[in-house]
Amino acid sequence: MLVRAMRRAPAVEPEPADVPAEEPFQVPDSFWTDEGAVGGAIPIPSGTPSGVPLRGNGLPLSYSYSYDAYPQPPLPSPPPPPHAPPPPPPTQITLCANGCPAKPKYANDNYCDDGGPDSLFDNCELGTDCADCGPRVRYARVPLSPRPPPPPAPPPPVRFVGTSRASATNPFVGAAAFYRRTAYRRLVGAVLEDDTVPQSARAALLSAWRAPTAFWVDASERVGPAADGTETAASVLADAAAQGGETPPLVVFVLHALPNRGCDDDAPASPVCCVYRTDGGCDFAAAGDCEVGLAEYLDGYVEPLASLLAANARVPAVVVLEPAALPALAAAAPGCAAPSTRAAYLGGLGAAIDRLSTRAPHAALYLGAGDGPRLGYGALARRLAVDASRLGLGRTRSVRGFATNIGSYQPVGAACKLDDDGSLARWCRERAHEDCCSDGCHLVSAYNSGNNALNYAQLVAHHAQVAMPGFTPHFVIDTGRARVGSGLGGCEARPCNVRGAGLGRLPTAATGHALVDAFFWVKPPGESDGCGTCKRPGANCGAHEAFGTRDGEAHSPAAGDWYAAHLAQLALSTLHVIAGPELRAAEREYLSATGRFAVAAEAAPLPAAAEEPTDDVDGSNAGKVAVLVVACTFIVVVALAAVWRAVRRAQGSIVSRQLRSRWAKIGAAGGGGTLLGASATMAPVGEEHGVAADLEEEDGGDSASCVSVRGLQSAPSTFEVVD
Repeated sequence: MLVRAMRRAPAVEPEPADVPAEEPFQVPDSFWTDEGAVGGAIPIPSGTPSGVPLRGNGLPLSYSYSYDAYPQPPLPSPPPPPHAPPPPPPTQITLCANGCPAKPKYANDNYCDDGGPDSLFDNCELGTDCADCGPRVRYARVPLSPRPPPPPAPPPPVRFVGTSRASATNPFVGAAAFYRRTAYRRLVGAVLEDDTVPQSARAALLSAWRAPTAFWVDASERVGPAADGTETAASVLADAAAQGGETPPLVVFVLHALPNRGCDDDAPASPVCCVYRTDGGCDFAAAGDCEVGLAEYLDGYVEPLASLLAANARVPAVVVLEPAALPALAAAAPGCAAPSTRAAYLGGLGAAIDRLSTRAPHAALYLGAGDGPRLGYGALARRLAVDASRLGLGRTRSVRGFATNIGSYQPVGAACKLDDDGSLARWCRERAHEDCCSDGCHLVSAYNSGNNALNYAQLVAHHAQVAMPGFTPHFVIDTGRARVGSGLGGCEARPCNVRGAGLGRLPTAATGHALVDAFFWVKPPGESDGCGTCKRPGANCGAHEAFGTRDGEAHSPAAGDWYAAHLAQLALSTLHVIAGPELRAAEREYLSATGRFAVAAEAAPLPAAAEEPTDDVDGSNAGKVAVLVVACTFIVVVALAAVWRAVRRAQGSIVSRQLRSRWAKIGAAGGGGTLLGASATMAPVGEEHGVAADLEEEDGGDSASCVSVRGLQSAPSTFEVVD
């Protein structure tokens, strides 16, 4: 039996009193029974002072216990505190106010400006443009307790570990030259040899023949080794390495093969799909994470291209990644809303950045970022920047920036100063005469800040720096084609083979803007924009503007195929062409490449390169012109002198007759007297002719003076009488 010893804590002794002695207190056996343990009748020791608090079992609180045999098991853990009451349901708040206090000028303008769902702009606070946007609903709840501190920020994803060396500097400035594709020059040369092309387009076609262009990797057969002379990424790198010797030219690639590519097209043709239909096309509405399609994309396109670049590390390279991916997501096209497509685009871009920057750090990477007519609105440009931030651009230096205006017909233009919110409308409303506000497509009046390529790049840079602090994007602007004149050709968001357009600014790294790395022909002029093979264009092409829709015009081929007729049409309206010595050098180079330089030199020898002047005027022709001008001037002077002599002779004969008549009158009137009372001399004003008439007054009498006339044979035209 467990023996317990009960001790009594010291207590205050009462005042001594005359009380009889008590017997020692004995604990009854019933105290240790279960009945006693749970509060049975326990006798209270006699002599316990009154007022001493007692336990539930009758013992004073001053008693304690000790265990002499075995230790007692640990006490059970205290019960958990009661759960906090659930938070109250969210309160629905309806916002509907007018006036747009932040920017009142945007209120009641028939455009939704509050930045909410389906809004076009974000110039007003949510719910303050109710007349244009309708009521907005916001849910609010009152916290029951102070909000706990936020958890520490997660570390950056380890996926983006590569850092491109080329992202730190402008790759176009450091390049010795730009690679000029042999296959493209062969196609342009065929247009040069076409007798139906006007000779007025020859200079522009020679400019295109010499211009560097990008090579598009948009099919699996365009990656690996060349077969039957087909141009591939491998052949391009090999050709560039052979052209440059120790300093190969810069090669520009465009990777365009994401799964579900062209989700925003009416007739998409994607070589890789997340989910394939029975007819081989893509099921753009399928759910899932596109795991199969991404594996096919990485293994069939990204990895082979990365391996080729790594094997040819001495060839400088630029890779433009998926020019249509981020624009399609930013535009929220209906065909791009499926989770599989979004996972394919963002996941594919992220994996491509990772592999290319790791395997080929010498290659500079740019992301396709659309063009102004489609994404020049503030809300869409901001959405594009937010999607780009999900790729980790703000935490990695693998990507240098964006490639814009690809396939667009927007001119380069000039850059305006944007407002703090990135808007161009206010600046151009107050300075409509500025060059940067030139707006043939009427975009600025619709609050689109992409009226030209530079302004759109400036808009994207603004939103990118807001979405990704610390990231300063640089740009490559496609200038292969450009609108000409004030017509609306090429103003649509998706123009196709615009009629009346021309070749754009020639590729160069001298852009005049720190954030613009280069103007480059990313989409080579002469490659079709699409519209199918039928005469009537698709929904994305304007029938009144697309070349090939009228009788007598060659029909447009599929997108990416060669369209020689459209290149010839672009050459007729070119704004920037080579001229002077550069044009003559291009002509010699073209004739030499076609094997006809020797024959042409015998027929019409060209001046040697060392004799060419530095300006645009031929020195030999300038000398001939100068000699001709001097000869003509001499002939004119001699002729004028002869006319002058003839006129003066005629006038002299007239004056001689007048003087003879006067002499006869004097002789008849006065005999030997003088005509005037004083002598006078009539002398000519001219220096060459000496005509004098002296009137001498004789002495005495009223006789008239005798007039002697000398030199009547050469009288001047003007005379004066000198007293």
